[in-house]
Amino acid sequence: MRWRLLAIDNNLALLHYTGADLTHQFHDKNIDISWRDCKLREWLNHNFIVQHFSSDEEKLIFEANIETAGVLTRDKVFCLSIEETVKYKQQMKDSYRPWLLRDKGNENGYIATYEHDGPYLRGVSANYIIDIRPAMYISSNYFIK
Repeated sequence: MRWRLLAIDNNLALLHYTGADLTHQFHDKNIDISWRDCKLREWLNHNFIVQHFSSDEEKLIFEANIETAGVLTRDKVFCLSIEETVKYKQQMKDSYRPWLLRDKGNENGYIATYEHDGPYLRGVSANYIIDIRPAMYISSNYFIK
């Protein structure tokens, strides 16, 4: 797996997956649903971790408070928000295929996506299978040896 370092803050490194080989849907039904309740969040924080990380690697992943539309969740792996993609836009210039964000789109039942040069607020329906580019925090001490 290929990860990009987006930022280091308070001894935590924010990593963002850069591959284009992960696809998933935000939810299994085309309904208006939040990040807190979607199937993608559940999958990323359980099956994805088990499938892609050893138990030693999993211990490096920090469970962070993630805020989405004013709601806090505790996640080890998550999708970036619209705000985060705007903040780190310069580091994502190589992103040409659309991928899911964790924010709702501007239509009922839609999820925002990131496409080349910025977030796309209409996005895709919640049950649409699309690229995902997860993010996670790990201790920055991992990089300092």
